[in-house]
Order: sequence, then structure tokens, then C-alpha cells
Amino acid sequence: MNRKRKCDGHKPACRLCKVSGATCEYQDPTAATAVSAATENVASAPRDGTGSAQKRSGTTADMIRRLDDLEKLIREQRAAPAAAADDHCKSSQPKETTYQSENLETHADVSAFLSSLWIPPEISLLQPQQLGNDSSPGVADTQNLHWSPASGQQMGGSHTMEEEPLTIPIGHLTPTSSLFSLDQIKKLIGEYPEDFFYQIESTRNLEPKVPEDALNIDKDVSDSFLAAFFSEIHPHFPILNPTLFGEFFNGVLFDGAGNESSQALCLMVLALGKLASNRQACSPGQYTEDDGMEYFGRAYHRLTSQWITSYHFNLPLASGLVYCAIYLCYLERPLHAWRMVYMASSKVQMMASQAGNEPITQEEIDCLGRLCWTCFLLECDALAEFHLPRSGIEIMMENMPFPCFANGIDSDGLTFLAICSVRRLLNRIHRAIYATAPRPREIIGMGSNLATSYGIDSVGSLESICTELAHQLDSWYESLPVSIRFDLTETKPSNLHDGWLRLRYWSAKHIICRPCLVYAATLPDNTHLPSYIIQHSEICVSSCRNYIETATYVLRERTQYTWMTIQASLACAFVLTIASGSSLLRHLVPDITTLLGKVTTATQPWATTGSSAESIGWILKTITQKQKFSRRLSRGSLRSPGEL
Repeated sequence: MNRKRKCDGHKPACRLCKVSGATCEYQDPTAATAVSAATENVASAPRDGTGSAQKRSGTTADMIRRLDDLEKLIREQRAAPAAAADDHCKSSQPKETTYQSENLETHADVSAFLSSLWIPPEISLLQPQQLGNDSSPGVADTQNLHWSPASGQQMGGSHTMEEEPLTIPIGHLTPTSSLFSLDQIKKLIGEYPEDFFYQIESTRNLEPKVPEDALNIDKDVSDSFLAAFFSEIHPHFPILNPTLFGEFFNGVLFDGAGNESSQALCLMVLALGKLASNRQACSPGQYTEDDGMEYFGRAYHRLTSQWITSYHFNLPLASGLVYCAIYLCYLERPLHAWRMVYMASSKVQMMASQAGNEPITQEEIDCLGRLCWTCFLLECDALAEFHLPRSGIEIMMENMPFPCFANGIDSDGLTFLAICSVRRLLNRIHRAIYATAPRPREIIGMGSNLATSYGIDSVGSLESICTELAHQLDSWYESLPVSIRFDLTETKPSNLHDGWLRLRYWSAKHIICRPCLVYAATLPDNTHLPSYIIQHSEICVSSCRNYIETATYVLRERTQYTWMTIQASLACAFVLTIASGSSLLRHLVPDITTLLGKVTTATQPWATTGSSAESIGWILKTITQKQKFSRRLSRGSLRSPGEL
């Protein structure tokens, strides 16, 4: 790989500098003036429902040390993995942010994390807030950055051939089902089509019917469902403003206020609240699809109808569509959920283009930003496992700052930001390693004849890419605030938020290192493996182990990530099985039977009739039986027919 060229002064900034938040070497003397003017314009935008943040600050020395360490790591990064040879670094003067200096460590910790997130400095979307009650100039609060409608027209961005957006490539080879093409897997379970899970999910019909009788909503019941929604659903996707939504909710349901979209949004909140309040429905093997369906059916038909006919700025419509997708994720209906988030994504993109011309409040703009990031997260999660049409939300998010939250950034908000940021890194991994062009199977070691046709030098070209991506993932982990940073020495999560961050981390580690392990497994017994192949293979096995341990915890109850976690667990089982079948790697997984048993036990309760989880259960049982038979045969405990 070639190293990245120096900045040549052309705009916009190079992709690596923008994503990592590093300073491009070329500095335009007019950039600081332009950013300052943009900030002054945004300062005049209306701001509703945004209280002052809690006054928390850290020592200046500690904060500067953290930022300097992170900047040093970024500057040491090599060329951008996806286009190192052609990447021209183009400049953009970063916007500097100053923090208060007080002896409280928490804010410095959070500030360092927020500073590590990519926020494009050339886009005038940011409105700095004052920390606490301090009104001194130059003291910006990264916990309350706001997007201004005045710059909504810039959100789409422009991308040249040299500056390709970090989107998930069409036809990429990351999905679990792509592993069906490996010879080692075929020998164990036979031939499976690479769209196997798509075929399963596409045949699972979902036709919510609108009840003919009128819906009578009891005030006490609705209050309990609303409380359940904000305690169980909202922390994972903090879209709405809890302070303002209660009055809106009661006005729509009981005072006749609001239009069709507003009514549909409130019905979706009731559907999710009922699902969340029924703990039995959130447990494995105890779920019935009737929970909340009486609300979902009514909301679904109203929202889909409004999506076709509504062309104006409509937050309730976009929010309702997103909550439809989240509800369907809880039902383990990934394709139906993708369809709803696709609709929501197209709607929020239209609204974003209209934001600069609409008489809307800052609170509405902030809510739109949170909707955009939720759409991005849900759609990319679907695109990581299925080859589906894109809505364009990935490209729009190239120029979208991370969202602000109604009540400042708490643990829920930090977790959401962390998941959004690692999702973008995962997209980079998909593009850098698993894109289908050029020669995808030869490059990533997925083809059966790689060893004989291309030799080890083909995979050798991946060393710098995998090392760089692993470095970026470690930098992401180190930038997490202490309040949400999980302990890598522990295998069990402390809660669901902790579990989801762990799952994303170990999944990224696994898919970064997977090509090296798959390649090593194709080599003959007496092959001498390069040190980087051995190292990445060991990391891959360790990551799969840790993912399975975390998944056994997360799959104890139903969440919006249940289907995705089951899929990734199967991928880990495949990779560990491949390692166990290689004489060069077998020593890394002496307990393969135990590991397969853990995956089977964790996923089996979700194996409802006709579901992907049911098929995964059959696949795991087949692999386990083949493994047992193979070990007995290798020990000579099986006699040939002539000996009987």
C-alpha cells in the first residue's frame, strides 16, 4: 500500500482526515474566517427546549493530554484503506473548541470522546452552547451542539471520484450467508444459496389488519404504556423529547389534536410501550405477535398512506416510520423493518433539504438530526446482512454532525453516539476488505483456490489494511468515556448498553481478521505462516469467543438487535469451526464443541417456526454432529464395516 500523499490545498478535506477528525496539513487562511462567520449565523437560530448542561469540567492538562494522544495516533495512521494509491489529501481548517478548566474529570472524559467523533468543520451546522452557567466567550459545550436549518442545503455534500463516501458496497462479502460458499462449510452442511436467509425472511408474510371496531384508549393504560416506552425503548433510540412529548401525546389521543401522522406516531408509542411492558413477551420462547399489534396495525396503514401523499416537513410521520421499523426489529422481521426504515430515510432526506426554508424551531431541527442518525444506524445494520437497495442516507450522513439530545448527553446519549460512530467504522471495514471489486474472492481469501492460484502474497496485501482498521477500532475504544467504556478483561456485560457496545466491538474485530484466518485454513499442514497471519487468526478466534460470550447474555431477552445477534453468532460459529478443521489453527479452539453448544443454547429459544433462527438451529446441530463424528474417527473409535 502506498502512503497517503500530503495535502495539496484543494477542497474538500481528504476522507481519512475528515473521518478521523485529524487536521489536514494544508491550512487555508480563509477557513477560520468562514467558520467564524457560519457560527455567528447559526447563533441567531431559534432554540426551544434546550436546557443548560450540568456544569462539569476537567483539568486542562488531563484533557489536553487525551486529545494530544488521540491526535498523535491519528497522525500516525497510514493511508486510507479503500483508496490509498489515489487518495489526494484536500484541506479544511478544523474548528477549534475550548473547554472550561475545572477539577472535575467527567466532562474532560466526555469532551475527549466527542472531540474524537467526526464533525465536519467546513459545515456550518454547529451551535456551541455554554457550559453550565458560564457565559464567558470561547467556552463551547460539545454536549449541546446543534444543527442549523440555514445550512440544510449542504447536507447532501459532494463527492468526487477521489473522495468516495464510506458506504457499504453493493454485493459486499461480509454477510453471514457469504460463508456458505466456503469449501470447509460446504463439507459440513452441504450447499446453501448465499441468499438463504433473504429467502427465508422474504417469505414471512406480515399483513397487519386494521380492526373494524373503534379503538378505545384508557388514560391509565396509555400512561403506563407511555412510561414503559420511555423507560425501555427511548434509552436505546433517544429521538423524542420526553418533556415535550407527554403533552403532545395526551393532546392527540384525548383532545382530538393532531393529524393522521400525529395519531399514527402516538399509536406506535403505545405499541412499543405495550411490548416493553409485557416482560413475558420480551423473553425467549414466550413471545406472541399479538402484543401491541392492535396499535401497530392502525399506525402502519396511516403511516404508509401518509408517506405516499406527504411532501412537507412532517416530523410525526418520519418518527412514526422509524418506530415502526424498531417495532419490527423486536419482532425479528429484518426485511420488513428495512422496508420501513427505507421509507423513513427517504422522508428525512426530503425534510433535511427543506429545513432551511421551513419555519421550524431548533428543537424540531435537533429531532430531525436524531432521526437521521437512527435511520442511518438501522439501514446500515440491514445492509450489512442483506443486499438491498440504498435510500441514500449513508451519503447524506457524510456531512451530518452527530446529534444533540433534548436533555444533554447522558449515558444513553453517549451509548447512542458510540454505536453510530462504530457503525461508520464498520462501513469502512465492509468497503476496505469485503467489496466485490476487484477480484474480491482472491483478495479477501474467500475462494477455495486462493492458495494455489494466488499464493500468500495476495493475502499479504491485506496486512496493512487489517492493521490500520484494527488500529482505528482500538482508537475508538480508547476514546470512549469511562462511564460507558467496557472492560476488555471481563467477558460478561454489566447491562444491555454495555452488551451492545461489546457486540459491535468484537464483531468489528472478527470481520477485520477473518480473511487471514480463512486463508490460513486453506493451507497444507507443513506451511510456514507469516507472523501477521498467525496474529490476526488468533485475534479472530478470540473475538469470536468474546462475541459468543456476550451474545449469550444479550439473547436472554428480546431486543431490537436479537436477529442481528443471532446471525453474527452463526458467523462466529462458522469461523471457529473452520479453525478447528485446520491443523495449523486447531490448537486455538480445543473446546469447539462447548462453543457450538453455547451458540445453540443461546439461539434455540428464538427458533420459531419458519424463522431464520430455526434454520440456524438446524445448521448448528448438523455442524455439531459432524464435529463429533470427525473426532471419533480421528481417534479410531469407529470401526469400518469390514471389522463389524
